[in-house]
Amino acid sequence: KTYKNHNGGIGAVFSKHHSSNPEGLNRLNDSFLATISSRYQMIADMAKTWGGSVIFIPELMNGSAYYEPMSRIHEKMEKISEKNNNTQFFDIREHMPFNRELFWDKMHFTAKGCDFFANLVIPLVREHISRSLNSSTEAE
Repeated sequence: KTYKNHNGGIGAVFSKHHSSNPEGLNRLNDSFLATISSRYQMIADMAKTWGGSVIFIPELMNGSAYYEPMSRIHEKMEKISEKNNNTQFFDIREHMPFNRELFWDKMHFTAKGCDFFANLVIPLVREHISRSLNSSTEAE
């Protein structure tokens, strides 16, 4: 219980139950951002413990009320990534244009958008796997 009180609890990341917050966007305050940072660091630490790496990819959205609050969350994601040698922040926002061909709405991909996203991310995943295999081979 003490861990949960200070870190938002791992159950808040991996819970089967979703409960909406009646505070809406007001819940995305400094305390919430500190909790998000702790969660991202926890993910990086868990991956490092297992010899893995993490690619942080910010959510894509355009013209949504969530854009500004999510940008603040993405900044936290990027800072955590900079602090850890087993993480990478891939700012997909710089590589994926918002248009009707790739997006149904403010944030959901079309089939072509899914392909576009996959073609950007698959090489990163392959690179991480290759790097991981090379570093484990060198360690032997």
